[in-house]
Amino acid sequence: MSAQTRLVKQVNRVFHEEESAEYDARHPEILLEDTKRWDSWLDAIAPVLKDDLHALDIGTGTGFVASLLAERLNRRSVLFCADLSPRMLDLTRRKLDGNGRKASVGYSVCDAECLPFESARFGLVTASAVLHHLPCPDVFLREVDRVLRPGGVLILAHEPNRRFFQNRVILWTYIGMELFKKYASPANYYRKLAKVIVPVRRGATARQAPGLYERVAERLRREGLVDRVLSPNEIQSLVDVNVSWAGGDLLANDPSKEFDPFDLKTRFFPRYHGVDVASYGHMGEFLPHFPPSRLVHAALRRLYPQDGLHFVMILRKPHL
Repeated sequence: MSAQTRLVKQVNRVFHEEESAEYDARHPEILLEDTKRWDSWLDAIAPVLKDDLHALDIGTGTGFVASLLAERLNRRSVLFCADLSPRMLDLTRRKLDGNGRKASVGYSVCDAECLPFESARFGLVTASAVLHHLPCPDVFLREVDRVLRPGGVLILAHEPNRRFFQNRVILWTYIGMELFKKYASPANYYRKLAKVIVPVRRGATARQAPGLYERVAERLRREGLVDRVLSPNEIQSLVDVNVSWAGGDLLANDPSKEFDPFDLKTRFFPRYHGVDVASYGHMGEFLPHFPPSRLVHAALRRLYPQDGLHFVMILRKPHL
């Protein structure tokens, strides 16, 4: 393993551990929007979930997907939650212990690119927002194919779609929305005003608690993973290693980054049957809840159905 590969893995581990307590609040596009999507995706494979199943959720994180699976799998099924971070798995364990789950649950601290499971063990493998964090996604996809049994189902979701970044109409719409949120949104001004007013009203003079990137940078240095303090953009570039604009440049377009779901299927799963391959988020992570933005989102989705920011692949491995 190269030094850069090892660094990407460790920065992801530290970042997501430090982010874990605030992850749900930082990612409303997942908690608010993807819950409905996952319900529909799991409905599409409902007959599979009725079987006595061994299922694997890779990159479990705070347990978003695992919670949905644990509620649907029957009592004779077993769900394995795999993550590089022991702290993340502890959070998932606490969440699942209190949600009235049916299936038995096991936990594995492991590297997604080197899964510690025998071949053809699982009838269902899920991975949400995992691929773009991995230094060697090709290795990961081959591992997924190895551990999925014939007839099993793979759900790969919430990954950055290369077609979105190559579609200038959609991309500039997204950038416009981001600029609006940053500079023109009334909510943004209220947040800025609150940062000034609240400490003054409280008479606060103490130093504010370090933010996420400060905590990550300090911990990386303290654990000896880096020899200097990394900037927020440097940290994000290592966390989202397969996203062009992770370093802060919204116009960056690295053709080696992001993923084309149809290309992935052709290269890694050519014999798999497509249950569904679709894109979503045609306005990026801007949630289209207001009438004008809903109209724009609907128009973009109709004009460019395969060019949303994220994609999902639901594939069934053929029987031998």
